[in-house]
Amino acid sequence: MQKIEFWYSDIETFAASSSPQFWYGGMYNEDAGYHVFTDFKGFFNKMIEPTKADKKVFIFHNSKYDMSIIQYHAKRDLEFKVNPGINGQKNTVYVSQQQSEIYTDNNVKPATIVLDSKGILPGALSNYGAAVGMEKLKDHLRFPDKWEEPTKE
Repeated sequence: MQKIEFWYSDIETFAASSSPQFWYGGMYNEDAGYHVFTDFKGFFNKMIEPTKADKKVFIFHNSKYDMSIIQYHAKRDLEFKVNPGINGQKNTVYVSQQQSEIYTDNNVKPATIVLDSKGILPGALSNYGAAVGMEKLKDHLRFPDKWEEPTKE
């Protein structure tokens, strides 16, 4: 049986100019806990970090938006190719409507698969907080006390 490692993730952006930029990235895995990044490179490196699992799957809510930020920074900052039109490329981000895949030095097995949670949780995630006992942050610049300081690369 395949072992799949699930991560739940979100990216927060700011628009210093006309296009959104990476601001914070958070991710959670049941075994690894929470990780918060203030730099894209650290966030992306954690996404593509090798694992013992057969598949590493990241779940984003509205992954189309998050993947647009990941594509932009991976191409600009890390020289990854985005949808090059040829399968089997290394250091590549492939984006489709069903799922996205990120390949590093292995052009056969993706380092990371990205899926969208909207099929499971339709609507805004802020509507689900009360149902699972999570308060909505009043100060978006301050994380709850149970979160650790951002992880540094």
